[in-house]
Amino acid sequence: MNPSSLEDDFGAIRVVEPQNLLAFLKNEPKTALPDVPVGEVPSYALKDSTVYASASDKPNFKLIASRSNFYQKDQIIHALDVLVIFSDGTQTKAREGVFFTEKNQANFYGAVHTVFSNGATLDSEFAEAFMKPVTQILIPKKELARGMKVDGKSITHFTSQGLEYKDETPKILKLLSDVHVWIQDDKITDVYSDRATYEHERGFLNFEMDEKRPLSEQFVRTNQPDLNIKSRTLDLEIEVGHELKRINARGDVWMKDSRDPEKISTSTSGQATYDTQKNDVILTEFPQVYQDGDTVTGDVIIFHRTTDQIEVKQSNAIYNNRPAPPKSAGPKK
Repeated sequence: MNPSSLEDDFGAIRVVEPQNLLAFLKNEPKTALPDVPVGEVPSYALKDSTVYASASDKPNFKLIASRSNFYQKDQIIHALDVLVIFSDGTQTKAREGVFFTEKNQANFYGAVHTVFSNGATLDSEFAEAFMKPVTQILIPKKELARGMKVDGKSITHFTSQGLEYKDETPKILKLLSDVHVWIQDDKITDVYSDRATYEHERGFLNFEMDEKRPLSEQFVRTNQPDLNIKSRTLDLEIEVGHELKRINARGDVWMKDSRDPEKISTSTSGQATYDTQKNDVILTEFPQVYQDGDTVTGDVIIFHRTTDQIEVKQSNAIYNNRPAPPKSAGPKK
């Protein structure tokens, strides 16, 4: 199916003659969808139709369907094999759709596939859409949402129970519950949280936990093959068109570095920033590093993961529970 643009004329509509209407409807597939009138003959029944809607002389949406039933009394359109093109360029396909013309609302059912104007895709079994005042797409928490966005070398995948999108500035995608995001570039980064927001224009993802959880469970979990992080909140920065640029963890941060199985180190801090391009980890806010019985503290601790060194500012190192020698500038890994 190759739809024309929203601004194009929608062309001719095939209308069934009144004397053939009952015969036309006799072979129509039945539906159990809510809000579709039961036992009521539609005012109009169309095949292979395109309907164009506008608001205040501006394009609102375009509806393409293999079959459409118009219920004039209820101001409802029930459509099969439906494709809708919204005013912001977002497109949604589904097996069935119910359109409430007075409410500027549409409900989609079955194999719902949405392509946003930035190329991100979204799949679910149900979605609601509102056309005014701006395009909104909502998936309730009881429904699983699955999505993907390709940015050059990086692919961002996500699953979430429920989702919200609104065509505003900035455009933000909200993942409502039970969130799993994984970014695939030269390695895979997995993040698990209770909720998240995704602002594609900035290449920014923010992860948070539900405050109603016990405090011991309010940790965002981040995993790479050789790095594990737990923190109260987490931000990911993706350089648009490239790959994951930076991981920012905040609040009671715990980190485990296992790139060398024989020298595994752990750390705690109030904040940790992992610059993936430099392969450096910067710990601040009362950082402490533990390795082979040694403890290092300081104002700022920097892991240079490529050179296998630790840089400490205002060092206070303890080796095997003994103070560091006076001239020591801090240990090397």
